[in-house]
Amino acid sequence: MSLVDAAHAPALLRFKYIEQIKPTGLLEDKPYLTAWKNHLIKYPAVLHVVVPKFLEVWKKQIRNQHCWLAGFLPPP
Repeated sequence: MSLVDAAHAPALLRFKYIEQIKPTGLLEDKPYLTAWKNHLIKYPAVLHVVVPKFLEVWKKQIRNQHCWLAGFLPPP
């Protein structure tokens, strides 16, 4: 894993979560970026630093900040 991988892993992991909440297809026409994302989010070092229940914590943060994405979340 490189410094570039480490720097981009959090954002690429969030792309995965965004697609679970509201499919956007943002990466559909970017096969290299999609492959990089898929590789990084399976990397043990990335998985090790993600806190348990990160997705639930992140969803709560999205709701509290009234982000665009919050409109696509089911009620708590």
